[in-house]
Amino acid sequence: MMSVLLVGKDFDFIEALRLLLEKNGYPVAVSTSGEKGIEILRSRIYDLAVIEQDLPGMKGLETLEEIKSHFRGTEVLLISSRGDIDTAVSAMKKGARDFYTKPLDFENFLAGIKQIQREIESRLIRESGWRNAREVFTFDRLSSKNLRAQKIIDEAKSFSSTDVNILITGESGTGKGLLAKTIHYSSNRGKKLFIELNCSAIPGTLLESELFGYERGAFTDARETRQGMIEIAHESTLFLDEISTMDFNMQSKLLKVLEDFKFYRVGGRKEISVNVRLISATNSDLIKLVQEKKFREDLYYRLNVAALHLPSLRERKEDIMGIFMGFIDEFNIAFRRNVTKVSSGVEELLKAYDWPGNIRELRNLCERVMVTSQGSTMEKHHLPLELQTGGKKYFETAEHMKTLKDVEKEHIMSTLEFFKGNKSKAAEALGISRTTLIAKVKEYIGNGSS
Repeated sequence: MMSVLLVGKDFDFIEALRLLLEKNGYPVAVSTSGEKGIEILRSRIYDLAVIEQDLPGMKGLETLEEIKSHFRGTEVLLISSRGDIDTAVSAMKKGARDFYTKPLDFENFLAGIKQIQREIESRLIRESGWRNAREVFTFDRLSSKNLRAQKIIDEAKSFSSTDVNILITGESGTGKGLLAKTIHYSSNRGKKLFIELNCSAIPGTLLESELFGYERGAFTDARETRQGMIEIAHESTLFLDEISTMDFNMQSKLLKVLEDFKFYRVGGRKEISVNVRLISATNSDLIKLVQEKKFREDLYYRLNVAALHLPSLRERKEDIMGIFMGFIDEFNIAFRRNVTKVSSGVEELLKAYDWPGNIRELRNLCERVMVTSQGSTMEKHHLPLELQTGGKKYFETAEHMKTLKDVEKEHIMSTLEFFKGNKSKAAEALGISRTTLIAKVKEYIGNGSS
């Protein structure tokens, strides 16, 4: 997955971006200044840097110029609190991929991020060849000492040689996306780019255009014709994560595609034919949702031609050290470390912990420790104190993180409190219009008239 470095001094804004990106599966690092951001890039190259223009010390444009001079493979997005045309022009001339202004349209921003990711992945496949992806995403890499987990992996391997739709279930963080990608690159569609979409990360009103694309003029902001994920995935694999969050209307439209392999773009009159293999995933009980009339039964059976259920990490603790050592190898390269073994104390703690966030949480722990680790052996004292003392969890998992609306609400209310309720001054500080602020206050607390 594309890695992202966020550089900014507006804590609440950067935190909102971090939540948005991590919810969509992007590994994120944060820096509060341009100078610190450059230092981070010297220790690990990130695919994308998102930079605020208004920074202490080195400004956004200077940071952009420094990055493009020394880290040419890193794409850069610049964000300003003002719609300054001169700044935007300068940013593009200095190599910025795009320029955004506050208040940020998060849906539009996320769409831009996904487009960059697709282009980066496509470029990597062209440069290194699809064979390289097949060497990375292998079933051997997924092999397990747990009999139940290995049986699932063997079944997935047999499914990969077919074009049947696959439904992968399991708790968050169990590796459903990795399994889907491995199935794709082990199939006869593996020469094509793997296309993925997290249904829970996109508002229902936007999911249709994200999946089916749209024609120019289909709605107010449709300034050009755009392909949707289904069309982009022609002759490839489309992975729909958290499909249980899809509303009934979209379920019906997806069912028709799976039945006819034809669809219309939003606002389009031309029927488009596609050849798509669908892999979907969820951490919800779809059978229960069907019984509660919250998920279409006919779609469920279309998705569930082949079923794979991944066990949680606490159910396969014999695999923890093998997975952890694999992450160490990954971060040795990323952070230029030379950790070759872990102490018995580390192993005991890792096996004693319940891992509510599963493999994703284990990976995040490894990354956190490897950033600061020195020497060839990882010791117990390198681990977070919460884990050493038997804490329930050493960090907030995605399920317990604040939503973007929570962050935005807190930021708006604290700013209003600072300015003693003066909406004009608060709006100016927030970088939004007074009208927008009043609408936001009305949305959150039902009182925005003053």
